[in-house]
Amino acid sequence: MKLSDITKLRWTDIRSLIRRFPVESRVGLGVGAATILAFLFSGRSGTPPGMAASEHYISTLNVKIQSRARQFIINAYRAGIDAVITSGTRGNPEQAQLYEQGRTTPGNIVTNAPPGTSWHNYGLAFDVAILVNGKPTWPDNSNPVWQKLGAIGAKLGLEHGLSFGDAPHFDYHPNLTIAQARAGKTLA
Repeated sequence: MKLSDITKLRWTDIRSLIRRFPVESRVGLGVGAATILAFLFSGRSGTPPGMAASEHYISTLNVKIQSRARQFIINAYRAGIDAVITSGTRGNPEQAQLYEQGRTTPGNIVTNAPPGTSWHNYGLAFDVAILVNGKPTWPDNSNPVWQKLGAIGAKLGLEHGLSFGDAPHFDYHPNLTIAQARAGKTLA
């Protein structure tokens, strides 16, 4: 579909196009017809390649962030970035293992958050990778793709980990501190 085709569309055509979108991309965040039309004219259609692989991790997240995570993958795809979620909720043992990596076990340091201090422990964070030829990759933090993804996340109310050196990380915890989460408080 080309931009010049918009003059040929009737409202019934637009409604029909909107109905083709997955429900999660139309509800929850109030995705409007203008956003959907922008996607239709972006030249990219279909399901984002990372969506199916992301769903396992999305399903582990707090329900308040799940629709945002799905919308993040869709919006990245619209922007020409094939993203995939590679981590969601983590228990303390998994967080401890990641924290020890590069410190007491072989490998690079991948987190600065000990168990209980990561938003992943409370289902309020996810990590992403960029798909290149169908394989997840993690470009250097200085790669401009992270700024683009950060802007996409910000529009969904997500905080981007690039500010503390963890470009693949996104979290959502409005008005909630780690101390409150550790004490058992959840999102309202």
